[in-house]
Amino acid sequence: MNNTEEDQTGTGSLKEILRITRTAAGRVAELPDDCEARLWWHGSSDSAQGGFVLPAEVAGRIAALGVNLYATVYLDEGLITEE
Repeated sequence: MNNTEEDQTGTGSLKEILRITRTAAGRVAELPDDCEARLWWHGSSDSAQGGFVLPAEVAGRIAALGVNLYATVYLDEGLITEE
């Protein structure tokens, strides 16, 4: 999901995953020991900085779900220079 005028944080897809999985909040710890739940999210950037905003509300929903967030930001290769 791309940024929208209402949401420039770059986390639209992450918010949608959290919406869909909200019924699992607090229950992930009940999984058997040989299971692991995690969120794996990536973003793309058209700049060399490649940053994103993780709003406190989203961070709180991740914490309530009880999973770790693995994030990767892909930068526009044409903007990266080697020194």
